Amino acid sequence: MTSEELRNKICEILDENKGVNIKIIDFENESSVADYFVICTATGAPHLKALAENLDEKLDKEYDTRPIHTEGMRGSKWALLDYGSVIVHIFEENTRMYYSIETLWGNGKNVTDYTK
Repeated sequence: MTSEELRNKICEILDENKGVNIKIIDFENESSVADYFVICTATGAPHLKALAENLDEKLDKEYDTRPIHTEGMRGSKWALLDYGSVIVHIFEENTRMYYSIETLWGNGKNVTDYTK
């Protein structure tokens, strides 16, 4: 699966599970960190946990793809799932506003809304 295909599948899964305000930062050919960041807002802690776990389970079951690293999955206001070429950040709303990853990493450039 290419980075772009993985990014699209991640966005689709997050959207299906009611992830809010899904954004993509495109780093392809610009960074060694990842090709893409996918950023999503959860409506609360249970939703955040469900989004992260569902994403992990679906990608594993359907595409044999597991994250290299995860952080903040339980009892946190933020979760990170690192799939190598795509890094997923799922935040509760206030935490997302506080960290403002779109500005920190994208500085407003190369940031797009996910659309079906």
